[in-house]
Amino acid sequence: MIQFLTPDTISKIKAGEVIDRPASIVKELIDNSLDSGATQVRIEVLAGGKSQIRITDNGRGILPDDMPIAPLEHTTSKINRFEDIYQTPTMGFRGEALASICHIATLTITSKTEHADAYEITAEEGNISPIKPVAHKNGTTVIVKDIFKPVPVRQNYLKSDATEFSYVFDIVLQAALINPKIDFILTHDGKEVLNTTGLNTYTSLLIHQFGKTLKDNLIDVDLTINGIAFLGAISSPRLTFPTRNRQFLAVNHRVIRSPILQKAIQEGYRDLIPDRRHPLILLDMSILGSHVDINIHPQKHEVKFINPGQVFDSMLSVLKKHHSTVHTIPSNPSAVGASPNWPTWQTPASSTPLSHTVMPGSDQVLQLFNATAPLPTQTAEFFQAFQTYLFINGPDGVWILDQHAVHERILYEKIKVQFGKSTQTQALLIGEVVELTPDLFALFEAEQDFFKNLNFDIETFGKNTLIIRQVPVVLADIGLRDFVLTLLDSMKAMPGSQKDDLSLEKKDALQMKACKAAIKAGQTLKPAEVHRLIHDFQHSPANFTCPHGRPLFIKLTQPELEKLFMRR
Repeated sequence: MIQFLTPDTISKIKAGEVIDRPASIVKELIDNSLDSGATQVRIEVLAGGKSQIRITDNGRGILPDDMPIAPLEHTTSKINRFEDIYQTPTMGFRGEALASICHIATLTITSKTEHADAYEITAEEGNISPIKPVAHKNGTTVIVKDIFKPVPVRQNYLKSDATEFSYVFDIVLQAALINPKIDFILTHDGKEVLNTTGLNTYTSLLIHQFGKTLKDNLIDVDLTINGIAFLGAISSPRLTFPTRNRQFLAVNHRVIRSPILQKAIQEGYRDLIPDRRHPLILLDMSILGSHVDINIHPQKHEVKFINPGQVFDSMLSVLKKHHSTVHTIPSNPSAVGASPNWPTWQTPASSTPLSHTVMPGSDQVLQLFNATAPLPTQTAEFFQAFQTYLFINGPDGVWILDQHAVHERILYEKIKVQFGKSTQTQALLIGEVVELTPDLFALFEAEQDFFKNLNFDIETFGKNTLIIRQVPVVLADIGLRDFVLTLLDSMKAMPGSQKDDLSLEKKDALQMKACKAAIKAGQTLKPAEVHRLIHDFQHSPANFTCPHGRPLFIKLTQPELEKLFMRR
């Protein structure tokens, strides 16, 4: 028999979609504080938030007449009509937070606006107390007690106090990192755990939270691409982590999860860091409200982009642009027109002094490195250790380069450029047949010009089937079937993308080509060859890591060396 649910049952079911643990309450209340214009937010929790949550801010406060209706369902100060949902500059709207909280806990709101007295109400299971005057500073305090007491079955799903607090901590940390101009204080059982007061930049917050090792490995981001503004910081490829728990993404100040953005990060660092390692990412994207829907998820964790391909391309462009920062090894002034600092050391199998002036046009160098750019007239002093590592003396420290990794990166960047310009193709002796699902077959038919521009000759070959007859030379020795399937899957996942850099298989082929052509570890280099390598290293578009993600160099400053020898 079909029957109507009671209003109380409906309310409790809906509350469960919004509030699943204490951290959910903290998130909703912090959002309200931020929307009120607060610059200070204090969060105090007891027993991991299961016993009590108190959040106090210095925002605009709630008008006395609005307080009795604030905990009612679908009440808000953020929109007036449905269309406003897509234009609101606030942290999103669903009109459910306070109403949901008071159906599964006891809610007390105390608030004062600048031009009115302070008042307080209490709400529990939909019942709202009369408003009463109290003493309170400008702003709002919300106290939530006895979470899930009205629905005890849900208390069984809560974890230990420590675990629940860890979820609360994550929510507060994310909000603090995305909002560096706002001071956050978090306490647990009376003990202060997080305080960002005075830390008003992305980098200062990250270093404070994750340690001083980040200091020289963070890259500030402030860039607008395709109308999307990116603010924050990312780690250089030299600093990676075993998990993604140091990646924080936000859209219009709201922390989100996004498979599209995660894919862009993966692609952006693909040939810069080792497999199964992850960069630090802290980026807040500002995008027009009409281009993104932030209200598709009850807890507002996810967003929907109108043009996901453009968002993917923009994120990828931001990462690539900031990874193009090059490292320059300064010339050592002592090597210019003077005897070398290491006059008795020699490169292996050579009597040439280590400080060596190299003039443009060396046939030997041009043959080895296929270079056309003029060489520098002089560079820092060096010596080769174990026929693998180059020690370079500069005024700012000692640089140690892995000769194979450095040359591999140089060649990889050159090969990428050549591949983009190359029109050389290779016909297959036997065409490769690729079976597709109907959706990918339809996508191929719509995107055939893209494959032609990549110098593929692919034809339809029956129902939902393709046949590959000709491929770019550089891709002749890879798994063509998987290549095409991966490319089509990526195109489907990110419609609207320019699709110029979506294939892992393409990158693997180029990496292998560069690796085979690079000078090897254990190979003796002459001074002219070393100078050529250093010159090309300094001018490479990316010179943090080799294409497989291994570091190209280590730099030791004088204080670091003195510490190793216990001089400090």
